[in-house]
Amino acid sequence: MSRIEGYHTMIVGLTRSGKSHMVKHEILKGKNRVLVFDPDGEWSKLKGYYTITCGSNVNVALEDLRQVLNDNWDSSFKIVFVPLPGREIELLHEVSVLLMQFQTPFFDETHDLLVDFVVDEIADSCKTHMKEDYNGFLLVARRGAKRGINAIMITQRPQGVNLTARGCARRIVSFNLSDEAALEAVEQPMRSYGARNGEIKSQIGSLRKYEKLFWELGTVKILSPTA
Repeated sequence: MSRIEGYHTMIVGLTRSGKSHMVKHEILKGKNRVLVFDPDGEWSKLKGYYTITCGSNVNVALEDLRQVLNDNWDSSFKIVFVPLPGREIELLHEVSVLLMQFQTPFFDETHDLLVDFVVDEIADSCKTHMKEDYNGFLLVARRGAKRGINAIMITQRPQGVNLTARGCARRIVSFNLSDEAALEAVEQPMRSYGARNGEIKSQIGSLRKYEKLFWELGTVKILSPTA
């Protein structure tokens, strides 16, 4: 039987719609190898997570991350990395490159340990236009699945997220959105799997509070707040 590779997910919705709650309490439930890139420092409050907060010397934080990953790679870890404000793009690149390096044994088939890589408010760190020097997360989007990386992208502004990253999501969960540009950005990658123009946008715009549209490789469901 073939091994299960990584699988990328994008979670979108308005502020306080339930995005982070879903990731923390549903998607990551029972997971024990988790790295969170957390610009707002919200995940550091969670019990059981080791938090690395960047100071003025970001190399110290990156080395701390490298050491923690190195010490725990063959077992379990839950890490929150809080980047220095204003340097989110650069640091997401660095963290992504580091994670790809650590997951090389999965690609080489010398281990089969998956890792969940959460990027909160990804529109701040993986923008529509970026320098090629900072394409580390795009490498995760394109090639990370073969390295056993489950990328989980959270945002309230999907239209601000790099198209390559959005296009590599094989699962999209959308809470209510009203902005036309945001709705277009969510529906766009779904059209490659047969979604008709405007079909998904209409369904998302009609969602009630805490309801969510669940899309996976062409299959669409509307889930109730308890689902």
